[in-house]
Amino acid sequence: MAAGGGPAPDDGPLVVVARLGGAHGLHGELRAQPTGPTLAVLPIGSSMLATLPGGHRRNVVLRARRPTARGAILAFEGVLTREDAGALAGATVAVPEAALPELADEDGYYVRDLVGCRVVAGGRDLGEIRDVHTGPSNDALEVVGDGDTVLIPFTHDAIREVDLAGRRVEVRPDLLGG
Repeated sequence: MAAGGGPAPDDGPLVVVARLGGAHGLHGELRAQPTGPTLAVLPIGSSMLATLPGGHRRNVVLRARRPTARGAILAFEGVLTREDAGALAGATVAVPEAALPELADEDGYYVRDLVGCRVVAGGRDLGEIRDVHTGPSNDALEVVGDGDTVLIPFTHDAIREVDLAGRRVEVRPDLLGG
């Protein structure tokens, strides 16, 4: 970790774990929207890099976190007033890739690993994964190809193989019809 509490350039690639909203209360807390499950398991004292909308970066250290129905409330060391928190509003916060927890599920994948993979069905190239949408019963892969966008259920029934090393996801050939 870099001096000043945040990740250093040699800590490896950074992964965004939350987007900061506005100030919450009077004592330096901020509303946050997690980008995945990582924020909830990062230990207090974790170093992060906050990147503001204009590109300015600032090292921050997690002082407190509490979940809410819509995300989380975060507090950082040295951010003690509503004005301090307001200065971070709109930022993304990232941690080194090495800080990400191991996936508990052997069939689990990080969204960042799936985005950019080619999707094929029976040898036919359907396009590239651009996003993964979380749904109430299953996630869906947003696949863009030939100007069309399709959502493919990310389920055992629909997916035949995920080859992250080859950057390829194979779906059932009959899934999308002709």
